[in-house]
Amino acid sequence: MNDATLRNFRKEYPELTAEKLRADPCLNIYVGAMVLRRNFNQYGTGWLAVGMYNAGVKNREITIRNRYRYAMLIDGHYKKIKAGTIPRKVFEKN
Repeated sequence: MNDATLRNFRKEYPELTAEKLRADPCLNIYVGAMVLRRNFNQYGTGWLAVGMYNAGVKNREITIRNRYRYAMLIDGHYKKIKAGTIPRKVFEKN
């Protein structure tokens, strides 16, 4: 999460810190899902919102390129998962 996004989240969740996000995988996933949901709410449920999750919302040339690259990377992973070409990892119960 970049500094600007973290600052915005801290307005709602003052106790949230970068250290907590790094130390707690569940919190990290939860907050990441919130960022993605907010992007979907604002920009629609397409690859643009997915790209903005990673590269941000500014419309500078480099940001637009990075958004597209990230969205296509995730699209590729998604297609491999759907096609069953990425093996599923089995987690053993403790």
